[in-house]
Formats: sequence, structure tokens, C-alpha cells
Amino acid sequence: MFKDSYTIIYYTGNRENSEFEKKIVDNLKEQAGDIPIISVSQKPMDLGKNICVGNVGFSYLNEWRQILIGAKEATTPYIIFAESDFLYPKDYFKLIPKGLMYVYDNIWIVMDKKYGDWFWRKKQSEGAQIVDRKLLIERYTEFLAGYPMWWEGEIVIGKRGNSPLCGVAYEYFTGDPAISFKTGDGLRTVTNVIKKDKKEKLPFWGSIKQLRQKYYEVN
Repeated sequence: MFKDSYTIIYYTGNRENSEFEKKIVDNLKEQAGDIPIISVSQKPMDLGKNICVGNVGFSYLNEWRQILIGAKEATTPYIIFAESDFLYPKDYFKLIPKGLMYVYDNIWIVMDKKYGDWFWRKKQSEGAQIVDRKLLIERYTEFLAGYPMWWEGEIVIGKRGNSPLCGVAYEYFTGDPAISFKTGDGLRTVTNVIKKDKKEKLPFWGSIKQLRQKYYEVN
């Protein structure tokens, strides 16, 4: 059922530590099962159907361009977003969608150790959402129309809130926690979190110390 409804678009600038990103990819394959994957990367990858765009630069605008390229290649009704610093649980891939856009609401951040040995709760993330493919293509095409194919300016040019899907009504869906790492190699080294909502352990993943040891010792 799910493989006929979804295509996972995995987009990456391949800036993360290669061993870390391999573990991210291995987890994605394990949790996603037989859902098709299109990877849009800046270096060649062995992940689903790979589209390598080359070393085009590191910015939100280029990230969105890579997502659009993947969505145009897909044929399923819905796109599932997947990022190179995210660990997803099986629950993330089990929604039966009927609307246009869904946002996962059980997201926890692993930050630099100077912020303590905590998982920090985040309200939502672009890297954890499901979107109607036709809507995605329409909104991203319109948003990027005024820009060159690839943006070679500032590393994070463009305000994060001013994104192609800004203003689209969405529904939340949930399940076991999804984990996003802030390793220092992504577009942002920190992110907004709910400061009062932090935990040492999470269902499905265990303690933050165990998770860091298994996937990535951040600093």
C-alpha cells in the first residue's frame, strides 16, 4: 500500500561525516521498508534512484531545488521528506494520507554536548513532513522561479520561515520520536527548541549517551 502512495525524497549536500551519513541511510532503509527512494545528492550515492547534481553549493535555495528535482522524478501521489541528519522511526512511514500536507510532531534534537546530555523537543521540522506531490511541485516551482538554477551566494541565503510551503494548511501526525542531529556540518548548527521540554531517554532510541555512541559523538 505505502509503496504505491509514497516516494521518499532524500536530499543532501553530502557535508556530514561520511560514516555518520551512512548510518543515517542504513536506518532510513531499515525503517522505510519497500517504499521507493529517490536520493538527490551533491556526490554520487547508492540510495534508491540517485540523482547527483554535483557540487552546486550549500544553501536553503539549493536544498529546495534538490527537493523539486526529486519530486518531479517521482510518480506517486505523496512525497516523504528525508534529511541526512535525521533518524526516522517506522511510524513516520505509516500514515495513510488524505489531505495535502502532514507534519510530524514528535521531533527531538541532539545538539553539541555543551548544551548538556539531553534530547531537546522541537515543534516541527521541514525534514519530517509528507506533502502532496503536485502541490509540492507547484509551490516550489513558483518560489524558485526568480532565482538562478543554483545559488552560490551566502551559505544559508534566504530566511528559513520564507519557505516554498509557507502558508499551506497542514495536519499533524505522530508516532515514536524522530531524531535530528545538529553536528555542525549542516546548514544550521543550532535550532529552535522547546527549552522546558528535554529528556535523557526516549522510547525506541534509548538514552542520548547510547544514541551518540551508536551514531555520532557530537564534538
